[in-house]
Amino acid sequence: MSDNQSIESGQTITPNFTKEDFCMNDRAFQWLYGFQTKPDQFMKMDIWLENYAATKLKIGKIHYKSLKNSFLQKLNQDEDRQLNVTVFPEQPIKLICGKYTADRSGVAYINDKGITIEVISHPIMPIKKYINTETIKLT
Repeated sequence: MSDNQSIESGQTITPNFTKEDFCMNDRAFQWLYGFQTKPDQFMKMDIWLENYAATKLKIGKIHYKSLKNSFLQKLNQDEDRQLNVTVFPEQPIKLICGKYTADRSGVAYINDKGITIEVISHPIMPIKKYINTETIKLT
């Protein structure tokens, strides 16, 4: 595959990267991470990027994988430091949801490979609490 060649009918233009973009800064992996919401395209771009690093820049596949894993670990640590809370319309309180995002589109998280995993496709937000399920008394 040549530089700047289109993938999937011209939808994705692949950039030129340098060794520094892999080893000194995270530019190449940040570009790859931009596809994390589209798992099929993410996998194709990951394969393309790995081959590009190996053939054009002479970065071995094992070294590529360790650099990518290091980037993803750093990314996950940064995300863990953030205080994720639920974001629902008319929610009475905000609940801490850790590494998950919980909003009107459902609940999801990003796995260690940088791919968004959907847990549930509809919103969930407790708005009432049952005191006694036998009498259906609400608070």
